[in-house]
Amino acid sequence: MAGSLKYFRYRSDAGVDYSINIDESNANATVGGVALCLPRTAAHPLLSGRTTKRYLLATLVSNPKIKRKFWVGNPAAIPQILAGSAMLAGVYPLSTDVAVAPVVWSISAYRGEKTGIAPAFNITAGDTGLTDGTASLDA
Repeated sequence: MAGSLKYFRYRSDAGVDYSINIDESNANATVGGVALCLPRTAAHPLLSGRTTKRYLLATLVSNPKIKRKFWVGNPAAIPQILAGSAMLAGVYPLSTDVAVAPVVWSISAYRGEKTGIAPAFNITAGDTGLTDGTASLDA
């Protein structure tokens, strides 16, 4: 993380909007013309600690030694990522007053969202029949 932090909107796989505080230069990256993160339009709740955000890993085409991690808060960018579309993002400047022109990055990995949501409670399931000393739901 080298740039300024700013709140952006993260839309989960369930379609719920959250606020995430991430590096502004990484959030402004585009894949196939689609922004990786959406601008925050309201005071959305913060993302739960039980959810791991989507991200991609990329290397700079002109210098493969430069690698970065980009959060993917916009689900519309996922088909572009999976299709192998070109990714454009700025390279960190040497000083803060230099304008950063987007350059081409090569996506090396993509990781989807993970949530810690418990499965639905099955009230119709009976006991397993093991003698563990607990009462069955059927009793």
